[in-house]
Amino acid sequence: MNLETVNELIASLESAGELSIKETKVMALAKAYQKLAAENAYLLNGAARELNTSWMFHKTMLGAQAALACLSLGRESAARNWLEGTTDEAGAEIPDDITVAGLQAWFDS
Repeated sequence: MNLETVNELIASLESAGELSIKETKVMALAKAYQKLAAENAYLLNGAARELNTSWMFHKTMLGAQAALACLSLGRESAARNWLEGTTDEAGAEIPDDITVAGLQAWFDS
């Protein structure tokens, strides 16, 4: 049974007038189904956001680890490429003229 069918059932029962005991129980179950469907829709959106955030964090950590490995091998250019790849999807733009001392202020903004 899908939500549309449940909504139709509720509308039908509401227009029927006085309900039998069985119909009253069916109505209660149908309304509980509606509530659960709404809760699931809300939770699904939150779960999608959490999954996306977790994936971005995972990619960032892997990129940072790859960059550290490159730095330990003296491959600074390759490390920079890995780090730039992890920040591309974050949508953050670090100014080209930023100083090391200015990084914290940029980060906090």
